[in-house]
Amino acid sequence: MNILFIFPNIDIAGYKPIGISSLIAVAKKLGHRARLFDTSFYNVKELSSNKVFLNSKQAGEEVLNFIPVDLSCYGIEKKDVDLKSVFVSVLNNFKPDLVALSIFSQEYALGAFLMKTVKEVDKNILTIVGGIHCYADPEEVISNESVDLVCLGEGEKIFENLLISLDKKSGYAYIKGLWSKHNGQVRRNPPDGYINLNELSFLDFEEYDDRQFIRPFNGKVYRSVDICLTRGCFERCIYCLHSKITEICNSCDIRKYDIDRFILELEYLKKRYKINFIRFQDSSFLNIDEAYLAEFSRKY
Repeated sequence: MNILFIFPNIDIAGYKPIGISSLIAVAKKLGHRARLFDTSFYNVKELSSNKVFLNSKQAGEEVLNFIPVDLSCYGIEKKDVDLKSVFVSVLNNFKPDLVALSIFSQEYALGAFLMKTVKEVDKNILTIVGGIHCYADPEEVISNESVDLVCLGEGEKIFENLLISLDKKSGYAYIKGLWSKHNGQVRRNPPDGYINLNELSFLDFEEYDDRQFIRPFNGKVYRSVDICLTRGCFERCIYCLHSKITEICNSCDIRKYDIDRFILELEYLKKRYKINFIRFQDSSFLNIDEAYLAEFSRKY
């Protein structure tokens, strides 16, 4: 099966979503072909609902958080293209059986545009949407006529169960964590339990443009990856969706990798992608007990 993943990035390059990278690994583990459509290097301002959006580099430099860095020699720029034509060409050449979109709320307008284009090219292509916006407003997402499925919960287990069901043609109506449409009705399955992080495949960054590894920091430029040592957060900050995740998943458990397992992945990523900068995307290191962090820091 051909699976096309969409990263509808309205920001600059230099970030590879952990969720998409993990799901690409799931797809390949099950023997499927995966490809990524990434808008990081296209000018998508007119397709964004946020017309005053400042990219993270520009915003950081304006408030003096970042030392300015010239990235022009790395080819990191946004080109003016007919995005629909570019995307249609990818769809026609790759011929996906499944298109998977992961979105933040500020990316929803662009993501919806791309999903609409998928159905215009071939209405029989199955579409699934996941990501943090689906926690914020799953009803809006599933009501979109171009969306067939919504993932609500930790995606790796849900996505694996979906791919297995599609391979077996056994139907996906009762997969936990999956919302799906059947004869005009929506079936809203509750999320399953949390996954064991140690059982996950290593993150797969093979489908990204190599320029996505370039990241400025403190006036210098590095080759970087993003990763999480833990998942979950017990805080209830009003600007964050972790309280909504806790409500939907009925748990605020904070999970962490076994340290030796995690170090193996870091070693693999460093060697495979020639990395010299690792950015931890954990919700908060204050969630981690001191003894665990002390052991991790020694082995790191």
